[in-house]
Amino acid sequence: MKKGFSLIELMIVVAILGILAKIAISLYFNQIQRSNKSMVVQTLQQNIARMENYYSKNGQYLQSGNLWPGNVITSVVGVNGAPVYSITFYPSTASSANAQAYCLMAAPVGNVTQSDQVTLYMDRYGNISTTAPSNCSIVTGTNLVCQAGGTSPPCSGNCSNGVYSACSGNCSNVTICAGGTGCSGNCNDSIIYGGGCSGNCNNSIVYGGCSGNCKQGSIVYGGCTGNCQGSTCCDSSGNCSSCKKK
Repeated sequence: MKKGFSLIELMIVVAILGILAKIAISLYFNQIQRSNKSMVVQTLQQNIARMENYYSKNGQYLQSGNLWPGNVITSVVGVNGAPVYSITFYPSTASSANAQAYCLMAAPVGNVTQSDQVTLYMDRYGNISTTAPSNCSIVTGTNLVCQAGGTSPPCSGNCSNGVYSACSGNCSNVTICAGGTGCSGNCNDSIIYGGGCSGNCNNSIVYGGCSGNCKQGSIVYGGCTGNCQGSTCCDSSGNCSSCKKK
């Protein structure tokens, strides 16, 4: 008469299967990250080519991070169909008045596959690194963003790691550029180029102000007073009371 498996034997088999499944998932996840990183490097190289084409026609690079040559790519969509990197152009430092330098920054988008990956930089020669080149107008720190508008601003909130404008809210790991008016809301891990944030702007880029829900990878060009979560909100002069996800 054949004997069946004992409970202990079944538990051992289940444990082994669980370990194997965990290893397989980890390997799959790592492969996705490598594929996404490869795509963003290729995208940076494509943008470099467009920047060089602009230079060949104008004899200089652009001096404003708000401007790009035509047909550049500012967002990389990963193998899972969601944005995984945002790409930003940074002009040369103020001392390089002849506009002969720049760099591109590819920052992982929060709450997605690449969120635990490092930010990548590429200079005009195609050199890639994990630290900002010395001739770009970027303040190195937890957030690597635009040229500083000050040094030690007033702060009554949590304003660690490179805040360059007034902060009275939760502004940990945020840089507020010279054009920003400050943060009185939740601005963790954000970039505020213009306007201010009095709402929830965590993990977002704000050009025109946010008093609503602008968290989780939003890019706010106009103003957001509604729910802009995970969306690109308005155009450069618009003002949204309600923005939907893309």
